[in-house]
Amino acid sequence: MKSRKDKFPKTSKGIKTLVVTLVISLSIVSGISVVFANEDLSKKITNWFDKQRNNSIEQIEKAIISEKEKQIVLLKNELQKQIKESKSQIESFTETEKQKRVDAVRNHAENLLKEMNIDNTEEQKKIAGELDALVTKAINQINQVASNQNSTENEQEVVEATEESVEVIDGEAE
Repeated sequence: MKSRKDKFPKTSKGIKTLVVTLVISLSIVSGISVVFANEDLSKKITNWFDKQRNNSIEQIEKAIISEKEKQIVLLKNELQKQIKESKSQIESFTETEKQKRVDAVRNHAENLLKEMNIDNTEEQKKIAGELDALVTKAINQINQVASNQNSTENEQEVVEATEESVEVIDGEAE
């Protein structure tokens, strides 16, 4: 059997140092790459979530805008319909109320006309009395003139009295 020394010949210190340096370098480099991989993986996951979130937000915003536009169109159409119905109702109501008010005024005026009874009998009696007095006065003056035909003064008085009677009658007739 071969001894251990035979099996494993002595290697130089330079080679051992080189191998150890290489192993240490590889472990450091592999550790760095693992660290970078963790950082890259974390960034990739974060970026992916950000991208998905942004895509979701965009889709939601588009859906909201689309639905908003549909609802605005529906609301405008419904509003126009409601405005037309309201306008029709207001016009009908206005016409009905206007007719009620006109009828009320008309009925009131008719009632006032029915109740209005102008009684001129007192006024007519008063005027007739004044006219009778004037006629009596005129007849008396004419009788005086007839009895005093020769008197000029009497004639002048009769003319004046007659003129007064005519003026009074004309003034009341107006």
